[in-house]
Amino acid sequence: MNAPDLMALPAPPALVLALFGLTFVVHMLFLGLLVAALWARVGAEWGKRNSYAIEPLHRAGVLAFSTTITAGVAPLLFVQVLFGKYFYSSSITIGFPWLAIIGYLMVGFYSLYLWRWRWEKTGGPSASGKAFVLLTILCVIAIGFTYAWNHLQSLSYTAWAQMVPHSQVGRRLMGYGGGTAIASGAWVLWLGHAWRSDRKTPRGASIALLLGGILSLAWASTSQFAIGDWGVSAWVMLLTGGVLSLVAGVLGFLGRVGLARWPASLAALAALTGLVIQRESYRLLMLSGDYNPSDMTVRAQWGAFAMFAIVLVLGIATLIWLLRVVRAAQRSTTSAP
Repeated sequence: MNAPDLMALPAPPALVLALFGLTFVVHMLFLGLLVAALWARVGAEWGKRNSYAIEPLHRAGVLAFSTTITAGVAPLLFVQVLFGKYFYSSSITIGFPWLAIIGYLMVGFYSLYLWRWRWEKTGGPSASGKAFVLLTILCVIAIGFTYAWNHLQSLSYTAWAQMVPHSQVGRRLMGYGGGTAIASGAWVLWLGHAWRSDRKTPRGASIALLLGGILSLAWASTSQFAIGDWGVSAWVMLLTGGVLSLVAGVLGFLGRVGLARWPASLAALAALTGLVIQRESYRLLMLSGDYNPSDMTVRAQWGAFAMFAIVLVLGIATLIWLLRVVRAAQRSTTSAP
């Protein structure tokens, strides 16, 4: 095994890994909110005219895009600390598609405002509005594809590994897609009734939960897991998330929305946590011939970590407050039938 990296870790590896996993789950939860807002916009553009209120949809979509981006900064920093040489070499190997992520973010984000502008100008669905929604969705898919590509490329301890096939990256998106679909369904069960003029929760929530449950179960049965306790834990969580998601989806179709919310929320947390555990435990397994975080030199910077913990808690509290504001605004701007 090679000598430990001279770049010291600022905290014990187990703590850095735990914070990496925690922040990545938070990032994926807000991605679920963004996906929920996007398919609600699809319903607004391709459904019955004016069946959705523009203000709640716009607030939810813009907030979700912003929180997804900001919540993704912390796990991106942690992965550079833990897997720096693999992450950087994979980013350089991918090249321009990796740099294009900034463009995807800008185009996708501003397309939300352009959609809002077209909706207000036309008073409802329009061809250009549909184009802006689809453009945002394509940008989100492109970002997810590129990040998954980078992750798979970094699984090799060879500094400049052979390029990972796109088909393998697309398959990897099945797991992410399942967890995100479950999270989107859970978000809509909690917030969706305020998006509708008739105060009913969109049936799309149940569809998203059923689809996410099926994808999570399929991913758990066809993908590779690390050997040992971490692999078993990831498999059990994915299985639990998939089953709970199917239960919540059926309850939603039966009109038991209040009862469906809790299994849907637990399903989202279980599936996303299982995905993160599988993702990182498998990466450690693949790199074990060349790299083990426990071999790294640790020069603890507890002051910096205390500041991070404080900012993390305050940030999450602020996001929760913003969500409460959005929900209150939805209730005030959406008239009862």
